[in-house]
Amino acid sequence: MKASLKESTESSVSCQETPHKSSNEIFQAAGMPNVPKNTCCRVLITLGKVKAMEKRPALTKKHKEKRLEWAWAYMKQDFSKVLFTDECRATLDGPDSWASGWVLHGCPPATRVRRQQGGQGVMFWAGIIGKEVLGPFQVADGVK
Repeated sequence: MKASLKESTESSVSCQETPHKSSNEIFQAAGMPNVPKNTCCRVLITLGKVKAMEKRPALTKKHKEKRLEWAWAYMKQDFSKVLFTDECRATLDGPDSWASGWVLHGCPPATRVRRQQGGQGVMFWAGIIGKEVLGPFQVADGVK
């Protein structure tokens, strides 16, 4: 059975608007929520293929330049009375490595930023002021 022109056209538009979604999500976005999985995949194979998202660094060249500019501006600052803090999240489920979805033929795969937060885990906080270390402390759930 051939895919209808309506299914092909609407799913193509939906795939362009929301790359790297599942076949079910693409067809729901196109206004066709009850299309069988086999039909979804058959239509999408004619339009594109499943590709993994391209990875890119979280910091761009512009970000790095701004950080360096800040460092030069405050290099001679007296930081003995400044509190430096950091937090760390230990996730229980590991990294989220699922990052593939449907992409049209001839279209480049989208990029993704690696997950920073999410899932179950424990948050820790610590600080340094002068020569003293504060913490580490476990951050209560719900505190941001």
